[in-house]
Amino acid sequence: MSYSEVFTKIMKNAGRKVAYEPDELFHEANKYFDWVDSNPRPQAQMTKDGVDYLPKKRPYTIYGLSTHLCISTDTLENYRRMPEHGKVMAYIDERIKGEKLEGGMSGDYNASIVIRDLGLHDSQHVKQDVSVKDESDKSLTDKLQDIVKTANTGDDS
Repeated sequence: MSYSEVFTKIMKNAGRKVAYEPDELFHEANKYFDWVDSNPRPQAQMTKDGVDYLPKKRPYTIYGLSTHLCISTDTLENYRRMPEHGKVMAYIDERIKGEKLEGGMSGDYNASIVIRDLGLHDSQHVKQDVSVKDESDKSLTDKLQDIVKTANTGDDS
C-alpha cells in the first residue's frame, strides 16, 4: 500500500463519528414526532368537582428532538451543514415549522408566540404627513385686529 493510500484511508476515518447517519436521523426524528403526537401534556382545568387534567397537544420543537436524540442543538446545527444530513434536517425543520404554524392557526398554540418563533411577524409602518400652514405674525395680527374691530362695531360683514 502506498503512502497516499494509507494517508487517504486514515483521513477518511479521521474526526468524530456522527451520532446518527442520515437514515437513522430520519427514523429517530419520526419516532420523536410520533411520541409527541401520542403523548399530550396534561393541562389542569378547574371544574365544579375539582381539578381535571385535559390532554393538551405538545408542539414539535428542535429542543425536544435534541433531547429525544440525546444530542445538542449545536450537533443538529452541524448536521444542517453536512451534505448527507442536510436533506433530512430540511425535512425535520419543515415538519416542525408546519406543525407549529398549523397549531397556531387552529388555536392549539398561542398564535403570537408561533408567529414570533417562526419569524412571521406582521410589521406595519404608518406614515403620516402633517403640514402646518405657517402664517406670518403680521397676517395674524391683521386678522386679530379685524376681529376686534368687528366685535366693537357689531358689524358682521
